[in-house]
Amino acid sequence: MSTLSFPTPLSSHVVPSVTQAESPVGAESRKPSPLRRALASIADMVLFAVCTLGAATIVAVMLPGESSEAFLTALVVSTAVFFAVQIALLFRGQTLGKRLLKERVLVERSGKPAGLLRMLIRDTIGKMISGLFFGLGFWWILFDSKGQGWHDKLVGTVVRTTAD
Repeated sequence: MSTLSFPTPLSSHVVPSVTQAESPVGAESRKPSPLRRALASIADMVLFAVCTLGAATIVAVMLPGESSEAFLTALVVSTAVFFAVQIALLFRGQTLGKRLLKERVLVERSGKPAGLLRMLIRDTIGKMISGLFFGLGFWWILFDSKGQGWHDKLVGTVVRTTAD
């Protein structure tokens, strides 16, 4: 004797919903406040000044007889080292300031770090565009649902805080 079995109704199946963990940006990250983003930019500027001028001043003080040449040489070398470190971090979608504040620039569609070329375009051309019209592109971050400035929209990136 055979028994009849009926398929279970669709409503009894658990349909997985898309969670933040499955979204391209990921669960381990969240949108940083505009103040936090501004602090990361300020940290970049301060770190640049401290690293370059600080190193150059130390060298000039240590070599007082050749202070102008030593200062200039130390300034050039420390600037080159600073930018080498920055470029290495740009591959990861970060700057020194963003790394310090645990922020990362991610590709909006994939959730992967933005990478060198995208970061260079974002931080040069994109930020020049954001600075137009009294910095409207930066103020845009306050009103955009994804927290994107014009420089982020230009290259398809979002800034998120990360665990590392």
